[in-house]
Amino acid sequence: MEEWRQERVREIFQRFTSLFDLTILEHTDDTIYARWHVDETVLNPADIAHGGAVYSVTDAICAALGLRNNHLLTRGVNFYYYRSVLLGDAYIRADFKKVGKYTSVMEAEVTQNGKLCAKGMFDMAYMPQAEQIEME
Repeated sequence: MEEWRQERVREIFQRFTSLFDLTILEHTDDTIYARWHVDETVLNPADIAHGGAVYSVTDAICAALGLRNNHLLTRGVNFYYYRSVLLGDAYIRADFKKVGKYTSVMEAEVTQNGKLCAKGMFDMAYMPQAEQIEME
């Protein structure tokens, strides 16, 4: 991946995820892998990560993956929860399943302690304004 694009991914990633402790561990043209340190700020009254936080983190990871072709807007999602996300580190991996000119389909999984916690198929759409941002 080009150096300027990697830097841009880091900038966008930080802006959209400033409320979460996320670290990108691997990022290629086809996949992204990140660690999410789940802390008390995202827990619901049952002391598990709020479902909206789990979804938000996963959506942000897909947007970071889609930056290469400006597929940053979430057009549609099928998202499923299998296990609770607890305090500690969780991991998110997203991969392209289909890349088109105006949309991409990405599969994303959230795991913790080697167990699948959530999974989604994200249909991410083209955002023309991103080209202008990249040129600046």
